[in-house]
Amino acid sequence: MTTKEALLVLGVDSSQKTEDFEEFYQEAVFEQASFFMRRVFIPKLARARIKKLEAIIDAATALGIDVFDEELNLQVELTDAKSYPELIESFNFFETKVKLHLSNAVNAFVAIKAYEKWIQLFEKYTLLFFSQYDGVVETVPTKLTEAPIFIDFKLASEGERKKLITQEYSRLKKLSTLSI
Repeated sequence: MTTKEALLVLGVDSSQKTEDFEEFYQEAVFEQASFFMRRVFIPKLARARIKKLEAIIDAATALGIDVFDEELNLQVELTDAKSYPELIESFNFFETKVKLHLSNAVNAFVAIKAYEKWIQLFEKYTLLFFSQYDGVVETVPTKLTEAPIFIDFKLASEGERKKLITQEYSRLKKLSTLSI
């Protein structure tokens, strides 16, 4: 990668001082790491963030910024939940942990690892959700950007929960076809 390309990737004006490059690197990492803080998680978009973070690493290296691979101390073990409330609560708990790590990321390697963990967590959640689904396999109108059912589910009556489960099933079905 040329210096000019690297500056473009990091959004740096060529008139900027070299000592400011690390700050631009950290800002670029934060921009990619915080992408899902106010958006619904979509694995395909997370993979696109990983590619952008890899380009940021290449750009930083080309500009002589000392980037280093840092360990990610994040355990996200979604166990086989016995019920939807347990599964949904567990997924929400671990997703919040991933978001916390991403919100503090200033290292592209850490952000990449957190996104990879989030994708794995989401895939496991989807598989467990599908394995528990005992309703009629139907798709209801749902948007990919529709929020997960976490909060609504907790406050819903039994009848409303069945509707929410069907809605979540449809949303996950759409997202799982995009993930491949």
